[in-house]
Amino acid sequence: MHSYNRHQATEALFEAFRNSLQDRGRTALISGPGGSGKTQLLTRFTDFAVASDAMVLRATGTRMESNLSLGVVGQLLRSASLSTDTSERVDRLLNEGSSTVASVGAEMQILNHGHARIFRETCAILVELAKKHPVVIAVDDIQYADEPSLLALLYLQRRIASARIMLVATEWQPMPLMLHPLFLAEFTRQPTFRQIWLGSPSVKDTADLLRSTFVQDIAEATATAFHEASGGSPLLAQSLAADAARELTANPGAPVTPRLDGDNHRYAVVSSLHRWGPPLHPVARALAVLDDHATPTLIAELLGENLNTVQHALTALEATGIVVGERFRHGVYRQAVLEEMPGPVRSSLHLHAARLLDDHGASSLDVAGCLLDVANCLVTPVAPADPWAVQVLHTAAHHALAQSDLYHAAELLEAAHRVSPSEREQATLAAALSRVRSALNPRSVGRLLHPLTSACSTGQLSDRDMATLSGHLLGRGLSSEAAATLGWSTRIHQEADHMTAAELHLTAQWLRYTHPLVNTARSGRAEQGDDPARWITDPVNSTVHDDRRIHYAEQVLQNCVPGHTLIEAVQAAIAIHFYSGRAKHAAEWCRKLVKVARDQGAVEWAATLTAMRADMALRSGDLANADRYARQALTELPAEAWGVGVADPLATLLTALTAMGELGKAEPIAASIMPKGAKETTHWLKFLLARGRYHLAAHRYEVALGDLQTCGALVVSWRVDYPVLFPWRSTLAHVHTRLGQHEQARALLEAQTALPGSHEPWVRGRTLRALAAASEQGKRQVLLREAAELLNDSGDQLELALALADLSNAHDEQNESMKARLMAARAHKVATAVGADALMLRIPPRQILGLSTPEQPATDVSDAIPSQRSVPFTALSDAEQRVAALAASGYSNREIGRKLFITTSTVEQHLTRVYRKLSVKRRRELSLKLAPLLAESPLLV
Repeated sequence: MHSYNRHQATEALFEAFRNSLQDRGRTALISGPGGSGKTQLLTRFTDFAVASDAMVLRATGTRMESNLSLGVVGQLLRSASLSTDTSERVDRLLNEGSSTVASVGAEMQILNHGHARIFRETCAILVELAKKHPVVIAVDDIQYADEPSLLALLYLQRRIASARIMLVATEWQPMPLMLHPLFLAEFTRQPTFRQIWLGSPSVKDTADLLRSTFVQDIAEATATAFHEASGGSPLLAQSLAADAARELTANPGAPVTPRLDGDNHRYAVVSSLHRWGPPLHPVARALAVLDDHATPTLIAELLGENLNTVQHALTALEATGIVVGERFRHGVYRQAVLEEMPGPVRSSLHLHAARLLDDHGASSLDVAGCLLDVANCLVTPVAPADPWAVQVLHTAAHHALAQSDLYHAAELLEAAHRVSPSEREQATLAAALSRVRSALNPRSVGRLLHPLTSACSTGQLSDRDMATLSGHLLGRGLSSEAAATLGWSTRIHQEADHMTAAELHLTAQWLRYTHPLVNTARSGRAEQGDDPARWITDPVNSTVHDDRRIHYAEQVLQNCVPGHTLIEAVQAAIAIHFYSGRAKHAAEWCRKLVKVARDQGAVEWAATLTAMRADMALRSGDLANADRYARQALTELPAEAWGVGVADPLATLLTALTAMGELGKAEPIAASIMPKGAKETTHWLKFLLARGRYHLAAHRYEVALGDLQTCGALVVSWRVDYPVLFPWRSTLAHVHTRLGQHEQARALLEAQTALPGSHEPWVRGRTLRALAAASEQGKRQVLLREAAELLNDSGDQLELALALADLSNAHDEQNESMKARLMAARAHKVATAVGADALMLRIPPRQILGLSTPEQPATDVSDAIPSQRSVPFTALSDAEQRVAALAASGYSNREIGRKLFITTSTVEQHLTRVYRKLSVKRRRELSLKLAPLLAESPLLV
C-alpha cells in the first residue's frame, strides 16, 4: 500500500480534479487515522475547486446521524445554491426517500424499483448541475454515513464516467467501525477510483503546519520539538501550537515550546475522543482507569467488550498519536480523559477495575489506586463502601508507610475513613490518619480530635489509638480533655504484640514524665515504683529497673516508622539511651531518624528529634551545634505548630545563647510567651532553668532567684526532682553565692547530694563547682579539681571550662600565679573550642598565659620556645612525664611526691633526668617549655 505525504496527496487530488473537467468523472477516497489531517486536506482541495469555478457540495458523516435515511445525500443537495424549481424537486425527493429507502437491507445487495428511481433522479440532478459547472462532491468521515446515502453514492459513481463530477471522501483507517464492506468493495473497484493513504507526517510536514501559526524561522526551529510532542499528529501539533501562540502573546520574547498541559491541547484530545466515539472512546477511558495495568484482556473484561474489537481500537488510537502501545503518550492525556468522565461513570469504572485487579492478583497499593479514585470522584458516596474496599485502602496505607510515602498513606486513610460503613472502623482509621497527618503537619490534626474524643468516650478506640489521642490532646495543652483518655497508660499490655507493648509502655512513661500534673490528677498521687523520670534516667542494671527498658528502647527505634510509630515512644527511647550512658548511641539514632523524617516530609519528627539533638549537644557543651539544631527545629516546625513542646527548643536556644555571651539575642527568647498548657509540663521547667541562667549571666540576680525557686518548687511538687534532668539547685546556689548568701547555697547543694543520680559525674561535677564558689578559699582548689575531673569525664566541655576558670581564680587567690595562668589558658582554650564567650569565664586577663599585664609584658609562648611537637617530651618515661607536668604546674617536690605516692628523692631523680632531656636548668624554664602541652591538656595530672 503506497502512502502519500501531504504534498503528494494534494497533487493527486488536483490531478484527479483536472481529469474530471474533461468529462471524465473521478472518485477518490482519502484514508488515514484520526487527527491525521484528512479534513484539512479535503478542505484545501475544495478551496482549490471553488477557486477553479467548481460547485462544491459538502457533507459530513456523524455518528448521531448515521441512522438518518439519506442524511448525507440531503446535506450534499442542500449545500448548493439551487434554483427554486430544483430545490423543490430535491425536497420532494428527499421526503419520499426518507420513507422508501428506510427498507434497504443491511447487505445492500439488491435495489427495488422504488430505490432505483430515487437514486436515478438524484443522479440526474447532479448531472444537470455538472453541465453548468464542474461539480465536486465532498464527504468527510464517510464511515459514519447512513446506508441509503452510501447506496446513492455508489449509484452515482457508476454513472459519472462522462460527467464533470468528482466525488471525494475521507475515511478513518485503521478503524474498528469500517465502511460497509460491500460499499467499500464496490466503491474501490471502479476505474474512476483513486485511493490516497495519508502516511505519518514528517518533521517537514509539521514545520509546514506551524507556519500557519508562527513565522517561518520559529516554525522551522521548533518543528522537531512539536513533532515529537505530538507524535506527528497534525491535530495535536496544531493544538500545541495554539497554546504556544497564546503563551507567546502573553509573554513576548518567551521561548516557543510545546505545552502539553495547555487548554487547547487537552481539549483537542478529549473532543476528538468524543467525536470518534465507540469503541475508541470507551477503550481510552479504560486505558485511563487501568493506567499501568492496562492490557487488551483487562480492557475487554472491564468494558465487557470483544477482545478483537479492543485490539482494533488500540491500534486505531495508536495511529492517532494519543496512545503508544497500551499507554497514553503523555500523562496529561490520561488526566484529561479521567477529568472529562462524569463522576458516577468514573466511579463505576474504577470500582470495577479495582475488583478486576484484585482478582488478577495485583498488590493492595495498585488496587487501592482505583478505589482511591472511587472515593475522591464522588463528593458523597452513593452507598457506604463494602468492607473489602475499606480493608484494601487500609492495608495499602500500611504499605505506603512502609515505603516511606506519608502523603499517599494519608490520602488512602482519608479515603477509607470517608467511605467506611463502620463507626468503630472509622475511629481506627481516624487515629491512624491523625498519626500520619501529625507527622506531616501537626496543625492539620485538629479536625480529627472531636471524632476521636467521641469514639474514645464510647469505647471504640484501641489502647494504641487512645495513646495517639492522648498525645494530640496533651501536645495542645488540653490536659483536662486528655485526662479522660489516659486509662490505657495504667494497663499491662500483655495481649499486644511485643512491638506494640514496648511502644505503649514507652509512650506512657514519656507522657507521665512530660505531663506530671495530668498523671498525678488521675491517680491522686504519683507512685514511686512507677516513676517515669526515674525509669528514664536510671542507669542500666540499676536496683530499680533491669535492662528491660533498654530492650524496649532499642526495639522501638529499630522498628519505628514516621507517621505510624508514636513519636512519644521514640523520644522516650532516645532519652533512655542518653541517660543510660549511651549518649553517642542516642545521638546516632537521632541523626539517622532526622534524615529519614526529612526525606519523607515528616516535619514533626524531624523537628522534635532535631530539638533532642540540640539538647544533647548542649549537654556536651557544644554550643555551636546546640544553637544550630535548636534553630533548625524551630524553623522546620513553626512555633505555633509545636504546641506545649515549643518550650523545649526555646530553652535550649536560650541556654546556648547565654553561654555564648549573646545576651542581646537571648533577651527576646527569654521574654517568650508560652502556649496554653505549657506551664503544666516539664518543658516549662527546662525553660525556667534556662531563663534563670540567662538572668544570672545578665546580673539580674533577684529575677534569676525567682525563676529558679519557681522551677525548684515545681520540680519537687511534681516528683521529678532529678538533678540529671533539672540541676536547679546548683544554678540557684550560684545565685545565692553572688548575693553573698553562702549558707543557703551550701544547704541547697547538700540536699542535692542526697538525690537519685547525684553521684553521676555531670551532676557531681556541677555540684562541686557550685559548692567551691560557696566555700572558703582553702577548700576551693580541692573541690574544683575534683569537679574538673568529673566534668571532663562527663563530656560537658562548657562546664569544664567554667570549672577550670574557677580553679584558675582559686590558684590566683593563693598567689600561685603559674598554676592560675595555666588553668586560665586551659579554660580559655576549652571555652573557645565550644563557642563560649571567654568573658563569661570571669578570668582576669593577667591570668591568661600569653596576655600582657601591667607587671609583665606579653609572652608569646609559641614564639619563645619550640613548638610542642619539637619538644622531646615523648622521650620521657611515663613517670618522668607525670613529675614534669606537676613541676611545670608549680607543685613542690614534696607535693609531687605525696600526689604520686613516691619519695621526694625519687621526685628529684626524675626531675634531674627531665632537665637533661629537655635541656632546661630551672623550673621556670620547664614551665615555659611545657606550657603549650599543659594548655592542651584539660586537666593537671
